[in-house]
Amino acid sequence: MDASENASWCALLRVDTSSISASQGVYVIWHGGTEADTILVGQAFFETIGEAIERHRTDDRILAYRERGLYVTWAEVKDADDLDGLEKYLSERLEPLLARSSAADPVPANLPWGDE
Repeated sequence: MDASENASWCALLRVDTSSISASQGVYVIWHGGTEADTILVGQAFFETIGEAIERHRTDDRILAYRERGLYVTWAEVKDADDLDGLEKYLSERLEPLLARSSAADPVPANLPWGDE
């Protein structure tokens, strides 16, 4: 799906990160265009989701895809024990360009744009 076709997705560089009240959770950053691709799956625990997203706005590895449109979505996770497993599951399913490894057991979750 071309994320620019869905007005409900947040533009990474324009979203008001101070309005994100979730203190911990997982997030997905991707680029749009005709061949959209996941760039990064991450989690926020020692910082809020808004702070994590704000930090990624200056990451040159992510900004390299700026011309294609950068988007972000997130989900608050109440149980911190699930964070590693959720990040692992999303990473396995979405195969981000900037992959991080984790030894956690995957915890299934809904994908941001449905099943692929």
